[in-house]
Amino acid sequence: MEVFEIGLLEKKVAIITGASSGIGRAAAMLFAAEGAAVVVNARSEDAQREVAERVCDLGGRAVAVAGDVSWLRTSRWSRQRCNPLGRWTSP
Repeated sequence: MEVFEIGLLEKKVAIITGASSGIGRAAAMLFAAEGAAVVVNARSEDAQREVAERVCDLGGRAVAVAGDVSWLRTSRWSRQRCNPLGRWTSP
């Protein structure tokens, strides 16, 4: 199992939508591999939680946020996980 090392996105936070599969999942894994803390968002709660757990298992930082980002509530909740300075807010 490969463990993430600090990379290009150290101390950054990325909100990845559609992260439960395909390109979104790949992006979440890549951003985490480069050191970003990742807010994993998807409508499928089980799938996005699995991606967040995988990131954490590999030494990255991630939180899962279920919901459709077109819903204002989901967008606000996703943004609450990080502040404008890029600091990570633990769940």
